[in-house]
Amino acid sequence: TIATVPVAPVLGRLRSEFGYQATEKGLRFRVVNSSAMVRSDARLLERLVQNLVSNAVKYTETGGVLLGCRRRGERLRIEIWDTGVGIPEEQLQKIFEEFYQLGDRTGDRMRGFGLGLSVVRGLADLLGHHIDVRSTVGKGSMFAVELPLTDGKKAAQALVSATLSEPIGRGRAVLVVEDDPVLLGSLRLLFQ
Repeated sequence: TIATVPVAPVLGRLRSEFGYQATEKGLRFRVVNSSAMVRSDARLLERLVQNLVSNAVKYTETGGVLLGCRRRGERLRIEIWDTGVGIPEEQLQKIFEEFYQLGDRTGDRMRGFGLGLSVVRGLADLLGHHIDVRSTVGKGSMFAVELPLTDGKKAAQALVSATLSEPIGRGRAVLVVEDDPVLLGSLRLLFQ
């Protein structure tokens, strides 16, 4: 379901999930938190970024992986940077094909079946998000998911407006969570 999704919990779960694995490989794993809110499906977005981070950790032997966000106008880029093996430029589009694998293709199934990035492309297409990739062989790669930003306050106001247009019967309680004192005061007056 497409909705307003806070990015911070997604980043936090990925930090927990991959932090230990990166440390075990001797890699630095840094996650830069973000207060951004985006329009997406929370579970599918997390799965998409999870696949990208998994690949970054898997194909990085020294150095580290960085997961963070950049605002670009009305869009947010969730970026995954690594110091891994890199991808030759002529293969940058092929890597999103099913079963496509870089390097040794003799059947090392410890590296997977080559489906991770085709899943990423499919999820991005389904959600209407853009995938960007840049890479330099021997230096690393950067994968980004670009998606629409949304204003959390406007989303909350729309939810309150929709709720208030329906009758609220006697005996019902309304819980309001708001960190802006001015908006909280306005909502209090509105409900009273």
